[in-house]
Amino acid sequence: MSKSLLNEVSTHVFEKTKSVLWAPTPEGVILHNFESDSYIQLGRNLCKAWEYLDGSQTLDQVWETLEAESDSLSLTEYQDFVGDLIDHGFIQEVGNEF
Repeated sequence: MSKSLLNEVSTHVFEKTKSVLWAPTPEGVILHNFESDSYIQLGRNLCKAWEYLDGSQTLDQVWETLEAESDSLSLTEYQDFVGDLIDHGFIQEVGNEF
């Protein structure tokens, strides 16, 4: 997802899709989207971001929460992460279930 498109949805609320399972690993968390058969390995710095994408906050609010808690994640890393999650069907906008 391009940065400009990601900026357009930054005030939208996203949640994990129903086709995704995740499991802890020694390095962080691994996500598996069974629908697309995609995998993403998250390092510890992205695990909190994944936890907060639960449909209760906008993408901007999630970033603000992460930024207040720690400085181990940059805005660019967060935007790239969210873009990958959207592109590969790991999260969806609330109310847009397919």
